[in-house]
Amino acid sequence: MRLRTALEWVLATTAGWAVGWSIGGAVGEVGGGAVSGFAGGSLAGALQWLVVRRFLDSAGAWWATATAGGWAAAVILGLAVEALTSGLVVRTIGAGIGLLVVAVAQRHYLRTRVSHAWVWLVANTLGILAGGGAVLAVYLGTGVRPASAPGGALLGLGLGLVTGVAFAWLLATRGSAQARDDRRPGVPPSVR
Repeated sequence: MRLRTALEWVLATTAGWAVGWSIGGAVGEVGGGAVSGFAGGSLAGALQWLVVRRFLDSAGAWWATATAGGWAAAVILGLAVEALTSGLVVRTIGAGIGLLVVAVAQRHYLRTRVSHAWVWLVANTLGILAGGGAVLAVYLGTGVRPASAPGGALLGLGLGLVTGVAFAWLLATRGSAQARDDRRPGVPPSVR
């Protein structure tokens, strides 16, 4: 089940970012930007919710809402960082800072449902380094900015691989954490 969950997560994340960057490309962005970032992140979050809701109670639309809200804040932060200087390297740094905002929002959701929710912050940091690094490597290696769906898919694939493995691991360790918490009488679930 863990492998299937991780693969579904990778597919959801990759598809969301590919479609999001296609939307950005349709409005004239090249190599990612505000529209691509918000659309890609929000769509990836909505597709990830299809995976999340099967495993975690009370998923509702909170995951997708937290992700979209996080990406709205991420775009604002990314634009602020990009305004200080320019270029794809700075955009990648801005996206990394923005992703941290998203990861904190998602971790807030996860913290009462899995143990070791802090791992989510580490996984997202490593994921954006993998995905953003791949996009940056293509740009630096070829001089061509990855545009639209291929660039978004590359970003989503790197991010999805790392966070997909982390999500599957968090689910796998959830059972042992619940058994341990059941032996701690008097401790409210929100503190466990």
